[in-house]
Amino acid sequence: MSLDEPRLRLAQRDYQPPDYQVDKPIVAALFVVALTCGMTGFTIGLLVGLTAN
Repeated sequence: MSLDEPRLRLAQRDYQPPDYQVDKPIVAALFVVALTCGMTGFTIGLLVGLTAN
């Protein structure tokens, strides 16, 4: 297994960068959307909690 590990790491290292660079804007957009939704949900939850009390 230790002989195959460097090859697997090399293959992953060669394969990852183009894939990562293509997906980076999508990941960033998803992160921003998730953050916005999280903040909106938190604000709504806070307002509902304050209104309920």
